[in-house]
Amino acid sequence: MVMFSATWPAAVHRLAQEYMDPNPVKVLDYRAHYERLTAFKISLHWLNRMGSI
Repeated sequence: MVMFSATWPAAVHRLAQEYMDPNPVKVLDYRAHYERLTAFKISLHWLNRMGSI
């Protein structure tokens, strides 16, 4: 689960804490993230063109 919390009210922070893993995953290699995201977008594009989505 990805949580961005810069502008959330305190009540939302408390609620999110109930669902968050105590050991969050941090992305250290943004290049790898970009490569996976690009591959996902390409796959999604082709699935959409083939009518699978």
